[in-house]
Amino acid sequence: MKSFKLVLIISLFLNFIISFISNASADDTPSPIVVELFTSQSCSSCPSADKVLGELKDIPNVIALGYHVTYWNHLDWKDTLSLESCTRLQNDFNTSIDSNRVYTPQMVINGAEEFIGSNKRKALSSIQNAQPIMPISLHQNADSIVAELPILKENSGSLSLILIGYDTIKTQNILDGENSGEVVAYTNPVRFIDYQDNWNKKSKTVMLKTTSNITGGYVVLIREGRAGKIIAAGRLIGKGLSTSHGK
Repeated sequence: MKSFKLVLIISLFLNFIISFISNASADDTPSPIVVELFTSQSCSSCPSADKVLGELKDIPNVIALGYHVTYWNHLDWKDTLSLESCTRLQNDFNTSIDSNRVYTPQMVINGAEEFIGSNKRKALSSIQNAQPIMPISLHQNADSIVAELPILKENSGSLSLILIGYDTIKTQNILDGENSGEVVAYTNPVRFIDYQDNWNKKSKTVMLKTTSNITGGYVVLIREGRAGKIIAAGRLIGKGLSTSHGK
């Protein structure tokens, strides 16, 4: 049974690579795929999903983000990475899909499909079959990021431009609560979510203010509403050391 599962996972991964190559845009800029995981250090079901996110980040063109929510912080252990903005984002996302179910670990692909985050086979399949989104080109300019945005349709509706800062992998020794005794590595934990409320959708180039406290990189998203489907995405790694739509 284990060998069958391994063959299936390898097959899904190879099919993804083939799909990734064939779905490249005309200018050879491939479509990014945004994988968002809502997680908590106080959730006993989350370590397996955190591990999955760490594996998915190595797939070409995947932008992996870990959102640590706050609503499990009463269970004898406060998540050291938790943010109220992550909790609000999850609530807004579930509202966008008309769901009253808020849980961890919840994984979301391109803001369009959600499932239990520990299900690696489902994650690989969803990544392979994800609808293409537009790439955003980013580069550093002093203490700002310059984002070259794609041309949007005139009737594109209500959209949000969002700047996200995340840190490098954080390893946490959990001393109490449901995961007491666990040492867990957390991939790309989000440290801030900044909605650019003054964004003019007609602007092709936008300058976004950054902070020196971020150790991992920055992600810029255009999504429907505040937390709906992702229309476009780009990533800047290591404070401007390189630009990437993946890893």
